[in-house]
Amino acid sequence: MDSELIALLGASPQKRLETLKAQVKRYPHYGGILETYRQGFRPLAFRHWPVDANDRAYAARRFFGSATDAGLRFEAWADDVLRLRYTGWYADELQDETFRGAVFRLPAGRKGRERFVAGYGESLSEGFVLDLTEVWDGDFIGAAREADRLAERAAEDARAWQARESARLRLEDIAGELTTVRKDILNLCRSIREACPALAEHKPIREALRGALQNHLRHRLGLCEERDRLQAEYPGLGEETARAGLGPA
Repeated sequence: MDSELIALLGASPQKRLETLKAQVKRYPHYGGILETYRQGFRPLAFRHWPVDANDRAYAARRFFGSATDAGLRFEAWADDVLRLRYTGWYADELQDETFRGAVFRLPAGRKGRERFVAGYGESLSEGFVLDLTEVWDGDFIGAAREADRLAERAAEDARAWQARESARLRLEDIAGELTTVRKDILNLCRSIREACPALAEHKPIREALRGALQNHLRHRLGLCEERDRLQAEYPGLGEETARAGLGPA
């Protein structure tokens, strides 16, 4: 068993949290997955969003590639223990990945008392995320309930993060499209002004040009409305897009 991990789990809850906070402060956001694995600590499992070291719910989670890597013994899936009618929580809208509550066993404590740690498994990475804030002494059912709760909330966070990332990417696309539409409108207006004297007797051509201009304007209006809706739904994304040099057109 990993002596460092056991020492961490055996310490007081406050000590465990302080140790994990220090890790998150040192590695608040990893630049690549390889570096993340090298450090052996992945906040919030597979999702690489920044972690607030002061957030007790998130700062004390640690990823392991397997139960063996954690130096723990996998005991059971939470849904098997609790006899639930599902086997995990979907972590993405396409339902490709699930997070499944899992219970791990620690070496027996004083007087042979059983000890457990709650966590959840990731179906795609096949690894586990453990919550190191609490050791469940002799409460196997309580650990299973906590494991299922952890999996549910982590899956909710993953879906929310994925939706926000999709919105951010869409805002970047909209910014690029608005720039293109603006150029098309200006070019068309310039062409219409230059051709107007020669088109006085060609009403169908004038109407076609006017229709093309109206289509461009409607397209621009639709993009602006979609942009405003996404910015209202996900506060702060507009500023991120502007900082990336993709401000509103």
